[in-house]
Amino acid sequence: TSEADFLAVAPLADQLAYIIYTSGSTGQPKGVMVDQGPLIDHLNATGPIYLMDEDSRELPFLPFSSDGGHERWIVPLMAGGSILLPDQLLWTPEDTVNAIRKHGVTHASFPTSYVHELLGWLREKGQTLDLILCSFGGEAMPKETFNRIARAINSRYLINGYGPTETVMTPMLWRVAQDRLCETVTAPIGRPVGDRWAYILDADGNAVAPGEIGEIHLGGYCVARGYNNLPEKTADLFIHDNFALNDHARMYRTGDLGRFLPDGMIQFAGRVDDQVKIRGHRIEPAEIETVLRGFDDVANCVVVAAEVASRLELIAYVVPRSGASVDTRSVRVRLQDLLPSAMVPGYIIEMTMLPLNANHKVDKSQLPLPRREGVIIKPANDDEAALLTIWKSALGLDEVGVTDNFFEIGGNSITALRVLAKVRDQFPERNAEITDLFNFPTIRSLLLALSEPECKPGADIVHLQQGKPDQPVLYCFPGLLVSTREYMKLVKSLGEDQSAVGFMCHSLTENQELDVSVTDISSRYAELVYREAKGRTCAFLGWSWGGLLAYEAARMLGNDIDLRVVGMVDVCDMDEDFDLNARPKFQQGQWAEIEARIRVWLQKTKMREEWERLLALMDDLAYAQFVHFVGKSEFGLPTDGPGIGTREHTFWVLIDNALVFRRHELLPYDVPIASWLAGDTVSRKLDLIDWQSLSRLAEAPEHIPGTDHLTIIGDPAFHTRFGKRLTNAFEQPADMKFSSK
Repeated sequence: TSEADFLAVAPLADQLAYIIYTSGSTGQPKGVMVDQGPLIDHLNATGPIYLMDEDSRELPFLPFSSDGGHERWIVPLMAGGSILLPDQLLWTPEDTVNAIRKHGVTHASFPTSYVHELLGWLREKGQTLDLILCSFGGEAMPKETFNRIARAINSRYLINGYGPTETVMTPMLWRVAQDRLCETVTAPIGRPVGDRWAYILDADGNAVAPGEIGEIHLGGYCVARGYNNLPEKTADLFIHDNFALNDHARMYRTGDLGRFLPDGMIQFAGRVDDQVKIRGHRIEPAEIETVLRGFDDVANCVVVAAEVASRLELIAYVVPRSGASVDTRSVRVRLQDLLPSAMVPGYIIEMTMLPLNANHKVDKSQLPLPRREGVIIKPANDDEAALLTIWKSALGLDEVGVTDNFFEIGGNSITALRVLAKVRDQFPERNAEITDLFNFPTIRSLLLALSEPECKPGADIVHLQQGKPDQPVLYCFPGLLVSTREYMKLVKSLGEDQSAVGFMCHSLTENQELDVSVTDISSRYAELVYREAKGRTCAFLGWSWGGLLAYEAARMLGNDIDLRVVGMVDVCDMDEDFDLNARPKFQQGQWAEIEARIRVWLQKTKMREEWERLLALMDDLAYAQFVHFVGKSEFGLPTDGPGIGTREHTFWVLIDNALVFRRHELLPYDVPIASWLAGDTVSRKLDLIDWQSLSRLAEAPEHIPGTDHLTIIGDPAFHTRFGKRLTNAFEQPADMKFSSK
């Protein structure tokens, strides 16, 4: 048989073209089968969108382990063009730019993750890149990254690609001219390519209204045959297309959420998986259920998010093994050891069985709301009864005992502030402070402390753990809008002998004032450390903006204390939105439109006086940055203030702190610094404070994979590393001294 005979054989449209494996969200590989017809249809439709012809030359940088990577070398060749293949597994950004210029590349396709590296190099070198078309995909593209690409890469067109393997290569594209900025939180994923249809459907398979979020379904000719040797999985995800005229038409359930934008494009909005957002943390209850089912005393369980006292809380319902019972307090302790604190349910309820619906699925509407379990100590006097009423109202519980720990039955920093306001109304003569509730978290102990002020440690100080009095002490500095209870899991991991002291966040106390400086706040903390340490060896730990406060307190105290190390946890530099060197740019008419919105908002908000005082402190640059920041927001200007925990109050604190920290200059000071960065922070290339440029004793930062800015402080891997570093620091010679450069 000759080569010509092979070339003369034309494959049929329904014959298998390839099988490519994808793990999806489960981690279990699945072989996706794609037929010849859908493949050819997709490739033919893609070429014109990418402006491909015989003069095109593409650098296909997407990995060949993905079908999108194969698309980017096949399409140029089909158009008569050429491709430039990298001669190494991974090129540096410099290698990439040099190759594009040397070989006259007109088109380039990059993974979103690599784009960050490329942009950083171009910005550092002050260079740009000339292309006809640049495309990227593989991950959600944040608005800021997309707009930086538009500025750094001089490409006639930009394409953001999207699509699961099950719908053949890159089934959706958003192509825009280079001078068009992205105005949504993430770059749109565009519209379907070729013979495909896109639907946004609700849980019942009905189309949602434009702008509403639903699950993305992709149908049409260009859909894969299914999964190899997985008929049940195929039937579950490749379903009948009820909207098509063809009775045999199918569509694929992507598992992704999206919405139609006004121009008909689709915007990606996350995953369908039962994610909930609890106090800023995005959580999948199924992950908690998996851990619970691993416990020997738990036969079945379900975790849901439900409103308790107007707050969204995680509630775990557990069914014990046959003939056994579940100690819910023990379950909580075990969960705290295995999960980040944000994932530990606020309520754990024992059930004899879970309610089921007609389809034998858990009927979540029939699950009972939390009720207090265990022995309840009743109030012994009128004061305890009055405080009990306040707690019940704040926590949304019918039954509370006077010896129950406020923070173990659903309380947090925000509810503590609400309780404090009520306590002051009820007992105006007692001079209650927010730290009193943290140091004395039961009704009985709190009333005793308020009656005997001499036993209180003082305002702003929170005793996280009373260790041995002759042992070193750890001082924990708070970040923005958090108390130091976020350090509790870390402190417990250090052992009961380790003393730990925290400070209340300045923004959560009534001491907060306008136009305060980082120096003002740090000097207050330094004074408290000097007075409280009483000559003991100590260490500092600062999370987020708390790292700056820890550094400044260390610099102010100098050799007045025996400080062995300052720990920095995910301390980022000032956001570019409020950087002193960042002057925002506005399109024609945009400034007037945003200012008009601000004026209308100020007429509506109950925090008008607070906002006007804050705006009066802004210079021209700060005000321009504020206007630009408001213009970027897709969620509007909140008007639910002034209560602690409302979106508007949080927004006010954010802007206030941005004004405080943007004016502060960090000065060199030689103090031992150990720092840890969240994996998400590193991958997103966020601006970080370079501690090694400030202290000759600073160590290179360590990365904690699988964490983000909010979860790193509760991560067991970080706890282990910090514990070892702390032990090492306390074992150093006592005569170690530091000095400024």
